[in-house]
Amino acid sequence: MRQSRLWTAAVTVAATTTLVVSGVILATSAEADNQPSKAALAIARQTLAPNDGWASSGTGTTGGSAADDAHISVVHDRAELVAALGGNNATNGSNATPKIIFVSGGIQGNVDDADTPLTCADYADPAYSFDAFLATYDPAVWGRATKPSGPLEDARAHAAAAGVPNVTFALGDVYALDYPDGAFDIVHAHQVLQHLGDPVAALREMLRVCAPDGVVAARDADYAAMTWYPADPRLDRWLTVYRAVAHGNGAEPDAGRRMLAWANAAGAAEVTASASVWCYATPEERAWWGGMWADRILTSAITAQAIEGDHSDEAELQAISAAWRSWSAQDDGWFAIMHGEVLCRP
Repeated sequence: MRQSRLWTAAVTVAATTTLVVSGVILATSAEADNQPSKAALAIARQTLAPNDGWASSGTGTTGGSAADDAHISVVHDRAELVAALGGNNATNGSNATPKIIFVSGGIQGNVDDADTPLTCADYADPAYSFDAFLATYDPAVWGRATKPSGPLEDARAHAAAAGVPNVTFALGDVYALDYPDGAFDIVHAHQVLQHLGDPVAALREMLRVCAPDGVVAARDADYAAMTWYPADPRLDRWLTVYRAVAHGNGAEPDAGRRMLAWANAAGAAEVTASASVWCYATPEERAWWGGMWADRILTSAITAQAIEGDHSDEAELQAISAAWRSWSAQDDGWFAIMHGEVLCRP
């Protein structure tokens, strides 16, 4: 009598792929290495009527009934399983090609593509430092009653509420990013470069951490190109004061027009430059944009920097704030912001 071998399998409830349901099918040892038995295939191609058990809850399942011979596989390890599912774990989940996959023996999922077992060190984020974490959140430093707060915590809470688990927020130095060369497929900076003393150095560092086939994307406003209606001399002064404060900080508020030049100076191998416009013209848009600036000109770092730099005084800043609220209430109020944009290849 020939030796027999167990076929064990499991099923996904997707309508296009079957890995057969906890089934136990006997096959000869010769068959086991290459192809499933006819009995195994018959079960794999079976369909389930709606609500015929938990695996067919709802509309039922078609299993592997539509799989052709080229998509019937016997797998023995993780690499073979990934290949049978479509070849790329990033897209296998959306691969809709009907297929039947039989698992021979057991598969260790905690291995790399060469079937080498992985350890905790393999999953460690190189940007994470336990010592830095302790230094920041040690009760002696942070305290015991204060909960973490601030923009990063707000961003984490927003991501959690939106059901986005695969995002990390961290504080870093754009001139010296704590990541290895080529670490990211996309490096994106939005309204950042205008606030920096050396935007070219920042872009150069962004290019460093971008993969060779990746892209660095940046967009910044151009304050001198902003325009609005109705005209108001107090808003003219707002623009003059803001640009003076920005220049006093060593920054460049008219960044948009310089994006291409900065990308070229940073050494990008390929640069595609473009422009886009934001427009605030609805009552809701005017209320947000005008209200934000009415508050910001009186309550942010701009306030102190404008007064201490002799660019304005408290009375004028109050007048500018009132001008923003007046503009927000205008039915004809309209404000446009021009942006410069670049897409760069390292």
